[in-house]
Amino acid sequence: MTGNSTDGNQALRRDGCPDSDPGAQVSAIPAPEFLEKLRKVFRDGPLEARNTAEVQSQGMRFVVGDAFGWGPDSPPQTVVAHDAEGLRFPTFALQPRQSFQSFFIGMPDIDFPAHPDFSKAYFLCGENEKDVGRLFNDRVLAALGRLPGFRIESAGSSMAMLVPDQVLTGDALKGFATTAAGIFRLFDESARASGFTKERVLPKLNAALDVMGESRSEARRTFVSRTNAEARAHVSRV
Repeated sequence: MTGNSTDGNQALRRDGCPDSDPGAQVSAIPAPEFLEKLRKVFRDGPLEARNTAEVQSQGMRFVVGDAFGWGPDSPPQTVVAHDAEGLRFPTFALQPRQSFQSFFIGMPDIDFPAHPDFSKAYFLCGENEKDVGRLFNDRVLAALGRLPGFRIESAGSSMAMLVPDQVLTGDALKGFATTAAGIFRLFDESARASGFTKERVLPKLNAALDVMGESRSEARRTFVSRTNAEARAHVSRV
């Protein structure tokens, strides 16, 4: 398998991911089934997948696998995806600041002054700032503030989580799956408490903030991950 699996394993240990869930149940699933679930969140890819499985952990059910073919020069990445039946999440994109992606440039950062660790670690944007702010309650913010380095995106009832540009194996993969189960559970609980169900009438959105729209799909095909310094250099050239 290609990818920076060693670096990814070290990053997960450094970020303090918990040990794997000894009660987790894992079963293999076909790659097309995994890709179908990912495309509920990522409309423009990926094209291939390996090592795909369904996991039940901490009362949560989700799929995990290594996704390939995101775009030109894009590396494979281990991704977990969760579908929350009966819920509809506010659409958002959460990105580690140290691996900022250029297609987020120009989008407002949703900041939480009461949670400086989270705000320092992450860039967050969404189609409706008020709803996204409600979804990211104190419990979600506190958990993610202790666990920097993840990318999380939502669309409808689906949510996906990964460590940018990393393929994870062994203990790091097990710890990542355990962490993902806990984070997904916190989001589900927050969404239910906020009334974000599939029956809810969504507010009218500002098209300029359609983070899941066609302009972003095109951008993801064009750009790859950048550091903050590279992103600033890109802005200065525009």
